[in-house]
Amino acid sequence: MSRRNLLFDSLKNRIVILEKDRLREPSMKVASTTENKIVHCVDEGLQIFGESAKEVIYFYLKRNFQLKKTEIPEEPETFCKAITSLFGEDGAKPIEESILQK
Repeated sequence: MSRRNLLFDSLKNRIVILEKDRLREPSMKVASTTENKIVHCVDEGLQIFGESAKEVIYFYLKRNFQLKKTEIPEEPETFCKAITSLFGEDGAKPIEESILQK
């Protein structure tokens, strides 16, 4: 399994664990879908660049990789390829770590 797939598998596993914990707590609502949570984590992870730069990154994804923000959970390989293309291998790692921390 590639490092890129591990990133999203790890993220999905963390979300599933959180959802199970929330189900035990009746006062907390379970958030929508896993995909929406992944998009949110990516969005928060890219926030390290600021709002304007984050929007430029999404524009780059859409223009150069035909990848919309909402399609990132379905196309993790494409997302990681695009981030690596934009920031290089060494630059992509901290971004992926930032996403995982969310």
